[in-house]
Amino acid sequence: MLAFIQRYVPALIPSTYAPERLDLLRQLEKVKEMEGTEMNSDEMTEGVSLTSSNAE
Repeated sequence: MLAFIQRYVPALIPSTYAPERLDLLRQLEKVKEMEGTEMNSDEMTEGVSLTSSNAE
């Protein structure tokens, strides 16, 4: 039965590379990247404030 579906109606079998899934993965990567840049900017801000407070 599965062989019949694979041969004659392959659209019924979900693909790991379906466009919806790929779009979702891209969005997830963007969110992770944005969170990473936010963390880096927060760390840099803390580092600057700590450096300026130590200089006094």
